[in-house]
Amino acid sequence: MRAKLHTEVKCLGCQRLLANEEAMLVFRTGFYGDAPVGGCEQCVAKHAPLNRMWRVRLTDLPYDSLH
Repeated sequence: MRAKLHTEVKCLGCQRLLANEEAMLVFRTGFYGDAPVGGCEQCVAKHAPLNRMWRVRLTDLPYDSLH
C-alpha cells in the first residue's frame, strides 16, 4: 500500500491550511483530518511551543531542555 502524499498542512498557530512548501514545521504524528499539523514561519516565531519544536529540529536537543 502506498502512503498518501499530503499537499496541505494545518498550522497550529493561525489554523490556516498551508501548502506543504509554506510550512516551516510539519509533525509526522499529528493530523487535522487528513492533513498533517505543523506551523507556518510567522507562528513558529510567535508561539513559544512551536518555536521550541523548531529549535529541537535544528539542534537535536531533547524537547524538555529548551525553555
